[in-house]
Amino acid sequence: MTLPIIKSPDGREPYVRLPVPIYEVLKDQIDELLERKQEKAEVGTEADGDYIPFDPANYVQNPVAF
Repeated sequence: MTLPIIKSPDGREPYVRLPVPIYEVLKDQIDELLERKQEKAEVGTEADGDYIPFDPANYVQNPVAF
């Protein structure tokens, strides 16, 4: 199985689209990791800086597409 990757036009990290069954199995782990990264970002101690909130407006030029 190959996972579709959404590449960022402005050079940011790509996003991987997970199939729903896989996401449901990994949801708790994903949520924990995101919470830890957000807490670190709020405190200002995030070393890797790789968490960027997903905003579709950054990827879709046509507002009608929303």
